[in-house]
Amino acid sequence: TETMAISNTGNGVSITSMADATEQDFDITGTTGGNVTIVSLSGTHDYDIQGTSAGQVSVTTAGGPAENMYVANTGNGVSITSTENATVQDFFIRSTNRGDVSIVSLAGSHDYTVQDTSTGQVSIATAGGPTET
Repeated sequence: TETMAISNTGNGVSITSMADATEQDFDITGTTGGNVTIVSLSGTHDYDIQGTSAGQVSVTTAGGPAENMYVANTGNGVSITSTENATVQDFFIRSTNRGDVSIVSLAGSHDYTVQDTSTGQVSIATAGGPTET
């Protein structure tokens, strides 16, 4: 299990997890400028992204069998794409200060919790699995 903690950065964060990845934990907090972009091509990962005061949070993930994503206190929108390989994911998104929240799920069964979006639109497109809430 690989862990990655990135905090208090000034001009964005970009992470690419390659096709042979298995398990990773991403903990990104306090980015004061720039976008946070994560692309995960395989594996099961936990995402904890908090306190991005400016820029957009963008995550593209293949989604493993028990993937968790927590995104809170963002500054300029959240965009999540779950690819056709995804299986089970839990999305918890709260306190987006501005910008849109957009989730596109092409496969799998996911749980979505979206709370306290002060401005912008919440948009979810999902293929929908057998136990999705």
